[in-house]
Amino acid sequence: KELRAIGVEDIRDIPADFPLSAIQQLRRDCVVNQKEYIAPKLGGELMNVEHPIHFLDFETIGPAIPKYGGTRPYQTVPFQWSNHVMHENENLERQEYLCLEDKDPREEFAGTLLKALGEKGSIVVYTTYEKGVLEGLAEYLPHYRDRLQ
Repeated sequence: KELRAIGVEDIRDIPADFPLSAIQQLRRDCVVNQKEYIAPKLGGELMNVEHPIHFLDFETIGPAIPKYGGTRPYQTVPFQWSNHVMHENENLERQEYLCLEDKDPREEFAGTLLKALGEKGSIVVYTTYEKGVLEGLAEYLPHYRDRLQ
């Protein structure tokens, strides 16, 4: 509200002497100076990333009334994945799976995902949500447990 009151509508317009938290100041400075910031811990992690790099995203449902046998109310059931693969030559490839049939998608979801991921490379996700989905699949599909974990 304070920034709007003084006419600021863009981060670049925030006065240098305006009181900001340390993280807000860092973000403002990066935008104003057109410089990127990589946290030291992240920089170290990035050194361990191996090609091909798999950028994963999942879509799920969590119905109040279980739709499939062996599920409970609000249990996460994945039905779609997308995988953007960056190869060593930096070419990008998109892979995807979407269950359009009225059936439990978990077996096919896991099988197609594991085939797409192969045995090499690093997996990158935006949040830990995908990890939780994989843990649920590993519990439900013991024959895929080792590879899903």
